[in-house]
Amino acid sequence: MINNYYLLPEFTPARLQDLVLWFEPASFRGNTWYNLAPNYSDRNHGTAHGGVGLSSWHPLFPPALTFDGVDDYVKVPDSNSLDITNEITIEAWVKPEGDFSDLIYPIIVRKTGAYSLRYSHDNGNLIGQLWIGGGVISTYSLTDAWDTTKWTHFIFAYDGEYLRLYRDGSEAIPPRPQTGSINVVANNLGVGANGEGNLNLSAFIYVIRIYKAALTPTEIHHNYTHHPLYYIRRGVDPYEFIKRKKFYFL
Repeated sequence: MINNYYLLPEFTPARLQDLVLWFEPASFRGNTWYNLAPNYSDRNHGTAHGGVGLSSWHPLFPPALTFDGVDDYVKVPDSNSLDITNEITIEAWVKPEGDFSDLIYPIIVRKTGAYSLRYSHDNGNLIGQLWIGGGVISTYSLTDAWDTTKWTHFIFAYDGEYLRLYRDGSEAIPPRPQTGSINVVANNLGVGANGEGNLNLSAFIYVIRIYKAALTPTEIHHNYTHHPLYYIRRGVDPYEFIKRKKFYFL
């Protein structure tokens, strides 16, 4: 099993210094999802609730985490490092499962009162949200986001001037003008639901990353193309790819 694939240059994300939360299946052990962000590896670990499962997708890479849409979620306790106010990037590799219409605002990741990346229960669209000045601000809805046939890479970013949504490395809809500081709240962060275990998502989740900065378009494209799931999307076995490079960890 290639547990530390993320150390390879081919799979390492951009701007590690600004990562505050980085979850990969390789860091899920027991009931804990350990934070891989280099500058915050001593905090922001998640605890699984409700029986979060594992689902294999490749014999040599760690299995994805599975969330049942009922009571599965991962809770990350509130910390100062998760109080991001000026710029933010929220990133996820996700593959939803089942019918979204039975779910209520299914959440990929959320710190209620501050920021969120979720689906709509009405049409399966993707919605990025920030709470600024007491009100929730949403991006335009990204259509056709609930796709149970494939893994999809999503990024929601805010640079202090615009809200942006990216799908598979490219900006998917026009940016929405927005200014102001993101609210600071004492709520827990949740993956697969909110921090209290509500608004659950039925899906497979492979990656969650949160940056205290807005990644550039080049960095966003880098993150999309630098992950094993990118090669699967292109019909290339990621193990064979790194074996040909003759540089991999076992």
